[in-house]
Amino acid sequence: MDYNDVSELIDSTLVNRESGLEIEPQAHQDMAHAILDYAHQSQVTGQSVLQGFATSSTVPETPDNAKICYVSSCNATTTYTNFLDATSNPIEVTCGSNEVKFVILLWNTVYWEVMAISVPVVTT
Repeated sequence: MDYNDVSELIDSTLVNRESGLEIEPQAHQDMAHAILDYAHQSQVTGQSVLQGFATSSTVPETPDNAKICYVSSCNATTTYTNFLDATSNPIEVTCGSNEVKFVILLWNTVYWEVMAISVPVVTT
C-alpha cells in the first residue's frame, strides 16, 4: 500500500461513512494494520543508498525492497536508457548552452525519478 491507499482507507473508515453509522471493528482493525504496514515500509525503505555514478548506458540495480540512487552530470541532452520513469520511458535530461546539471536518479522501488540541479557555466 502506498500513501494514497492508506489515506483513502483512513477517510473511508473514519470520515466518509454515512452519518450516524458506527465504525465497524473489522474496518478499524484493517485501517490500523494498514497504517502500521505503511509505517514499517517507510522505515525499512526510507533511505536511499548511493550506488555509484551513472552514464547513459549504465544498467542500474532495481531492488524491490530498497530505495537507491545514482548520481550523474550532464552538459548536453543525455538519455539514461535503462532508467525508466513512471510511464516506462527512459529518463532524459537536457541542458542549455550555458549550464551543466548535477543529476540524481532515484529508484523508489517501482520506477526511476530524476532530480536535476542546474549550474550556470561562466566563460571568459
